[in-house]
Amino acid sequence: MNVTVDELPMLEQVRQQFQRSRIRMTNRLAAVDDGRSFTDTSATLHFAARFQSLEDEAAAMIAEAIKDHDMWPWMQAVKGIGPGLRAQSGHLSILSVLVQSVLSGAMPVRALPMAFETSQPKGRSCPTTPA
Repeated sequence: MNVTVDELPMLEQVRQQFQRSRIRMTNRLAAVDDGRSFTDTSATLHFAARFQSLEDEAAAMIAEAIKDHDMWPWMQAVKGIGPGLRAQSGHLSILSVLVQSVLSGAMPVRALPMAFETSQPKGRSCPTTPA
């Protein structure tokens, strides 16, 4: 199955849902192992493995599809940004808009630092600290 760059945020959300379900299942198994629960674990083992498989499949699709994104060369060079974080919509859309604005000439390169400025007053560590 081919995934487009536009589908990456949705696919990352699906991967996270699989991950949360897998974690719930493994927590149930840990409760049985610790003696906090006495339920049968055969179904839980089966579905924990299935959720792990689905999570891995979604992660592999993300890792492959992210390579088609315009920001891939830059994202690949930044340590700490894994495929999941790269696929989240906020990060991709902000970076894409900035890069497209610079490439199209709508925003000069020297304006990039201003795009990341905050509205926090200068000289104050936080808005509630008296001047």
